[in-house]
Amino acid sequence: LSFVRNTITANQRVGMQADDMESSSIINNSFTQNNIGLALYGSRTMVISNIVDRNVAAMMYRGSFGIFANNSFDLNTGYGLLMPPIHRPGNTNNNTFAGNSIRDNGGFAVDYKGNSSTFLMNNISRNKGFGMMLEGTGNTITSNTISSNMGSGVAMRASWGNTFSSNAVNRNEDGFFLQG
Repeated sequence: LSFVRNTITANQRVGMQADDMESSSIINNSFTQNNIGLALYGSRTMVISNIVDRNVAAMMYRGSFGIFANNSFDLNTGYGLLMPPIHRPGNTNNNTFAGNSIRDNGGFAVDYKGNSSTFLMNNISRNKGFGMMLEGTGNTITSNTISSNMGSGVAMRASWGNTFSSNAVNRNEDGFFLQG
């Protein structure tokens, strides 16, 4: 699937849902004013330079080996990124999130339950919930700005072997909240 330069607005359920898709490219699209901007379930998905703003929820994702780069997940009334969603359990591993803006959402910014993924140079700020909730092993979180969230900047539970380096975590309710 190649989905490029489309405008998807004001749909009652989902702007775009892709089930069991392999090797999809979703590039330079606008998903606004939908209930859920994107719902993606599959592997090797590239989501690059999209605007996923002003929805109830920005994106739900379950899959592996995905690349999410230079997207705007801002100004949603609910959460930013939910991976994997509760109604679609499964593996969410080996993904890369780089250069995304996840700001000013009405709930949490990132809820990630997965392993061996990388979060690099994302701006996670001014969300009404926590900045990042992480549950998993072997994830790398590097050079992100996680600031001014109403909850913890980073909350982790049932996690081990994760690496945090060169992040700016400031002006949150708590910087890091860690639970065994």
